[in-house]
Amino acid sequence: FGPYCFSHLEAIAGQRLLIIGGGDNALENACLAQEQGARVVVAARSAFHAQARFMEKMQATSDCGLHA
Repeated sequence: FGPYCFSHLEAIAGQRLLIIGGGDNALENACLAQEQGARVVVAARSAFHAQARFMEKMQATSDCGLHA
């Protein structure tokens, strides 16, 4: 994690990725991963509270699952 975690995003292309959390950071990272070709599942312990722009972007793709 940290600023260097985004330096090699191309390495996750074609990978399956699980992100835990329902806020902006979780959904923004899910969007970044999905843009690189990863299949992403985002799990949250309660309702998602990320910005609408992140939610809409993730819901618009078939390579992402959102589970609350």
